[in-house]
Amino acid sequence: MLHILLWMLQILGILLAALLAVFLFGLICALFVPVRYRISAEGKLGAEQPVRAGVKVGWLLNIIRVAVAYPEKAETNAGTGIRIKVRILCFTVFDTAKKKKQERKKQERKKTQGKQRKKEENKNSVPLEYTKGGENTGEKPVSLTEDCGFAEGETQDSGNMGQAPESAGVPKGMLGKLKAFYLACKRLLLRLLAAFKNIEYTIRKICGKIRKIADDIRYYTEVLKSETFRGAWEVSKKQLFRIGRMLRPRVCRIRLVAGTGDPAGTGQLLAFYGILYPLVGNHVSVEADFEHKVMEGDLLLKGSVTIFVFLLAAFQLFVNKNIRRLLKMLKKEDM
Repeated sequence: MLHILLWMLQILGILLAALLAVFLFGLICALFVPVRYRISAEGKLGAEQPVRAGVKVGWLLNIIRVAVAYPEKAETNAGTGIRIKVRILCFTVFDTAKKKKQERKKQERKKTQGKQRKKEENKNSVPLEYTKGGENTGEKPVSLTEDCGFAEGETQDSGNMGQAPESAGVPKGMLGKLKAFYLACKRLLLRLLAAFKNIEYTIRKICGKIRKIADDIRYYTEVLKSETFRGAWEVSKKQLFRIGRMLRPRVCRIRLVAGTGDPAGTGQLLAFYGILYPLVGNHVSVEADFEHKVMEGDLLLKGSVTIFVFLLAAFQLFVNKNIRRLLKMLKKEDM
């Protein structure tokens, strides 16, 4: 019995160790295996589809892949939407094209169902001149007034036509007019007083807001001049430069074909490119067309992103005392 218990504990320990190893392997892959991206685009002014672009993202030897394309079918220039496709190994997990197809099928089904309902309603509908038995009597329809014994244009309320309407309560004579004028003046004065009070309240409110804004500006300028802000800025700047170096694409190729239709104008474009050549010469190439008016080009960017760099930067910012103190100062909390 003890031997069986030890054997079961041994198997359980092996399973736990295997699960722990798988968890650690997944954690290390998530932190240190880079996410690779590829951005490509091409365009031509005056074309039916002036811009075509695509983004591909892959992780862990492209086991997980995400593809974004604009337009939806870039190879045929069909569609105007963006297509997003997510695949794991050989299985498609998410695809916006399939959703659009399903929505189109649902709309077609609704249209066909609506047409069938209209046909059935037209079949089951009976004309109004037919009687209950389904035979046309040809009799003239009887109006409601004739059936009730009244002539056309008469109603049951015709006996009340001679009665005079009740007075609307409007005062008559000179005294009534003076009273109405007095009430109108009184209402006007009350409205003017209320308007003056509202203006005074709004002016006080605006002045209070202006004082508060001035105090806030004075306080935050002092914060920006403090040593705490300088220390926090130095640490943040280092981390931002580190993230920027990581995000910088390893491959950057831009090709442009430019022509203004005028050799002089094309020459001026080349002169401007010559000024920028020391900065962008390794990544940007410009081809001049002195005969035609054209503007087209393509773009290719490749790079990688590691999650560990973001976590390390966030940890160093969280631990730094100057950043904590600066956050409290910005919130105006007691130090």
